[in-house]
Amino acid sequence: PVGPTCETGPSRCPRGDKTRPAVKLTKKVPKKTKKKVVKISFKSSEAGSTFTCRVGKAKAKKCRSPYKAKLKKGTNVVSIVARDKAGNVSKPAKVKIRKK
Repeated sequence: PVGPTCETGPSRCPRGDKTRPAVKLTKKVPKKTKKKVVKISFKSSEAGSTFTCRVGKAKAKKCRSPYKAKLKKGTNVVSIVARDKAGNVSKPAKVKIRKK
């Protein structure tokens, strides 16, 4: 469940901020690996953003960069979402990693 955002509660937006933050990966992530854990570094286009990360269908958890993603055998999709101080939520940055 997502809390109030600028779209659902404009009074929650500082100074009328309705701009979504964007998540940018700051280091190249391997497409294939034998490792059980992969570090994923990222940042937001807006300072002070908080992040949630998840691997596959697991529950999203609060995280920070670098995120240590625990991989299962096969294809893993890691999703990272930023939320700015106004409550705007980014589109998920997704990374596919295949664990051998």
